[in-house]
Amino acid sequence: MNRPMTPSDLVTVGTLAAAALLLLPFAARAAEPPRSATGTEAAAQPAAVSQAATPAEAAEQAAASALSDAVPEDVIPAESEWRRRREASFKNSPLSPFSVAAAYYIEAGKTERIGADGPRIELGPPKPMLAMGAITYREERFWLGPVTLMEKPRLHEADEEGDPLPGGRTVEGLEEIDAKSIGGLGRFYFDVSPQSGTGRVMFYDPEAPGRKEFAGFKWFDPDPAFKVAAAWVPNPKPDEVTVATNRGLTKSFFRAGWLEFTVDGAERSLVMLSEKPVPEKGDHFFVPFRDATSGKETYEIGRYLQGIDFQGADAEHVLNFNRATNPFCIYSEHYNCPLPPEENNLKAAIRAGEKTYPHH
Repeated sequence: MNRPMTPSDLVTVGTLAAAALLLLPFAARAAEPPRSATGTEAAAQPAAVSQAATPAEAAEQAAASALSDAVPEDVIPAESEWRRRREASFKNSPLSPFSVAAAYYIEAGKTERIGADGPRIELGPPKPMLAMGAITYREERFWLGPVTLMEKPRLHEADEEGDPLPGGRTVEGLEEIDAKSIGGLGRFYFDVSPQSGTGRVMFYDPEAPGRKEFAGFKWFDPDPAFKVAAAWVPNPKPDEVTVATNRGLTKSFFRAGWLEFTVDGAERSLVMLSEKPVPEKGDHFFVPFRDATSGKETYEIGRYLQGIDFQGADAEHVLNFNRATNPFCIYSEHYNCPLPPEENNLKAAIRAGEKTYPHH
């Protein structure tokens, strides 16, 4: 799984059923392909209205035809596949947000011992534990070393999805942990990241019951009306923006510019937060937002738009609210999630993307 924040992802929903006309809801399980009255998968093209059809059958066939004309064929399969991949990664990845067992924050310039023993993981354990390692955080960089006489930590290479490959290499001396490294200690995996002036070490338990029990998210039905073209408006004087997080900390970004678009019959805009004051083609934007559904049908903190990369000053950008997802802090209290800035509070009701999920 691409760890925060490369979210890749989603739930298989088949083509529309002529008898059902609506996607199955995403509740506590992944959706299955809609079926016709005979139990077979619905046809991709709407059936023609037969002269021999009863009035009720004719009305049903006409409704199916009208719906098929209103929804481009490529929208529902594409979004359904995206959702299927996302849910599969949350279910299958050992680094799933549902696998998080603990997160420890190390102050700059400090070294902390971390121990693991079976299902237990502790920061600065008062007594020796079966496996132990020492982690140092300095100048936004991390170093990992063994602890004498204890089982040593490991470093794992990542596969194409960012998940740890089996085995791993034993850490014999002090080694730097980079952004591509996945650590191992006892039965746990861990990754590291700078967080609001401190260094976070996040531990994942492959045996976590939350991941094993996960059966799918809740989603709004895919809607082409919420996949919109947007015009890039650069910020002539890119300024630094400090946003609060759910943990009462702060994170800093640059207000690089805005994407302007039309949704729900009115012109809207969202500020694009960037790590650079002037983005280059291919740079990723962070786009948190709230809307009229927040705190009701969707998570009260807000949601994040996925896959928004800078395409160039004169290029068309696409905002696909069907891929609006919850911050990871809805799944685990250990995440440090930035909150949407005030200017990204949309008055429209964005009934697209992920709905709220039972809180941790």
